[in-house]
Amino acid sequence: MEGLGIQPWNLVGQIVNFLILFAVLYFLLWDRILDMLKERRQRIAKSMEDAEEARRQAEQAEKERERIVAEAREEAKGIVSRAEQQTEEIREERLAEAREEIHRMRERAEEEVERERRQTLSDLQDQIATLSIRAAERVIRQELDEKGHRRLIQEFLSKELENGSR
Repeated sequence: MEGLGIQPWNLVGQIVNFLILFAVLYFLLWDRILDMLKERRQRIAKSMEDAEEARRQAEQAEKERERIVAEAREEAKGIVSRAEQQTEEIREERLAEAREEIHRMRERAEEEVERERRQTLSDLQDQIATLSIRAAERVIRQELDEKGHRRLIQEFLSKELENGSR
């Protein structure tokens, strides 16, 4: 072995030193090393469990968010539907009010037209009566034959119509 550069007594000394070092490390540090490895294994396992729990919570939170969003959409649809319905009701109500107002205005206009028609008829009757009285006064003042009587009425009516149109 010496030909290979290995000295037997040095080799034995190194083996003994290694065994002593191994025994010292085994008795002094082996339990600590095993405890550290066990503790590390437990931390890794706990981290994995925590990560799995966090993933489950994230999934649950995502499902809850989707549920809330779906509820919000449904609520929004309901609000829009109610708003559209209220808008339609208000529109119908306003249309009904407008129709009623138009009806009242039409009735007032018809009443006004009827009142003016009666007034006009009354005024015409008064004018006709006045004209008849004046015509009768003239006829009474003048005794005329039928031809003169007609001429007199025509002149009177022409004169009165000219005066009335002015």
